[in-house]
Amino acid sequence: MISTHLSSDLWNPVRMRNARDRAGPRLAAIVAVTAVTVTIAGCSPRVLESPSGLLVPVAAEYNGMEALLEGELATTSGGCLAVRWGEPATVTVIVTAPGTRLEGDSAVVMPGHESLTVGDTVALGGGFRNPDDWPENIALPAECDSETEVFFVNSGG
Repeated sequence: MISTHLSSDLWNPVRMRNARDRAGPRLAAIVAVTAVTVTIAGCSPRVLESPSGLLVPVAAEYNGMEALLEGELATTSGGCLAVRWGEPATVTVIVTAPGTRLEGDSAVVMPGHESLTVGDTVALGGGFRNPDDWPENIALPAECDSETEVFFVNSGG
């Protein structure tokens, strides 16, 4: 026979306070782990998408690199924002600087630049990163996936 009687001891205020006190350190640990998880997840680029399907990865923070990438704003076959540069032409996916926004259907406004569209000549400050060397918490959408280096933009010039 199963008893449905609840002991009055379960609702004892002293017992409840003691249980709450013991849970304090565990609750603090859960909150700390959650904050770290959110912080790490926040490092991944967010991706802006225009109505026409242009994908623009935007970094969560500036990267401190100071290389210069000059070329023509382009897109990859997957519709991801890139720069075409060099001879023979290389198309490099770019992760834009924090604060980048879309303007209209296909214009991109990066800090230090006016409105840019595919085909515009650009000079971008930042640096190249090989996908194999990225921290685990950085991921690009499959459409922007690159087997070559990606350029992380810090600023415009």
